Amino acid sequence: MYQGATPRELVLEAARRDNVDLLKGLIDTLWKEPISDSKKSDANVKKAKERVAELINTAFDPIGNHALHLAAKNGNCKSRSGPAIGPSSRRSELRLTRV
Repeated sequence: MYQGATPRELVLEAARRDNVDLLKGLIDTLWKEPISDSKKSDANVKKAKERVAELINTAFDPIGNHALHLAAKNGNCKSRSGPAIGPSSRRSELRLTRV
């Protein structure tokens, strides 16, 4: 389905390099993938949001650091509005939360 880097690898790369454009492009691609039908229903929007959230929240590097931890480690966390996120890092068991 994907050529080159996987969506998980792209999320991690965007976090490491503070590449917002890469992350936005990936989210746009995931948002446009067909879900069940071509209609823009509330259910399809909800499924698209869940797919994006699952990808971001389950992407971790081989060491066990999640995307948010990689961004914070590299000083790439800026004050941006959004939901509270931050799964536990498998390596450090720290929980980073953005509000």
